[in-house]
Amino acid sequence: AWGSSSVGRAPRSQCGGQEFDPPLLHQLNQQVTARHCSPFLLPLPIRYQTDQNRRRRDNESAKNTRPLGVTALSIFFVIATAITLIASISLLFPGGFLEPLWRLNPRGRAGLGAIGVWAIILFVFIGSACALAAIGLWRGDRWAYAMAIVVLSMNLLGDIVNVVSGSESRAAIGIPIVILILAYLLTQSVRDFFQSSSEL
Repeated sequence: AWGSSSVGRAPRSQCGGQEFDPPLLHQLNQQVTARHCSPFLLPLPIRYQTDQNRRRRDNESAKNTRPLGVTALSIFFVIATAITLIASISLLFPGGFLEPLWRLNPRGRAGLGAIGVWAIILFVFIGSACALAAIGLWRGDRWAYAMAIVVLSMNLLGDIVNVVSGSESRAAIGIPIVILILAYLLTQSVRDFFQSSSEL
């Protein structure tokens, strides 16, 4: 053990011409140092812990990466915001340049016109909710995840009521689409993404 230190090393001119540290000891020290510098030559417990830490970091990085479906849903809410904004402007200025758009849904235009200014307030509220959901989903905010589920569930309920009452049979097209989106939001990978994002 005393030979591992170079402190107090005797000069070559010392009696007998011998050094405290023989050359063989220095070679062994260099081999041990090289072994500990190489990750493949680490003792098994240390290698196992290192691999575990690496896998944990990889899993955390994967959870923090926004899923493609969440990105698409955020863009969908941006489009919904634009549609509700256009609808609000068209209701605010009836007979204006946006009025021809209601030819696609004249029954809806008549129903909204019947409730007057409340239709505009409703559309502004819906547009604001869609805008907030779009921003929050893009950022991975947990509150936006809950808001998206609430908005989509309300939309699903409205489509079902329209189909059952017979007021808008075309709403049946949106029912399976909304169900698929809700099912996607409830998958484990999506929940893990919003859970990990809220913990950052």
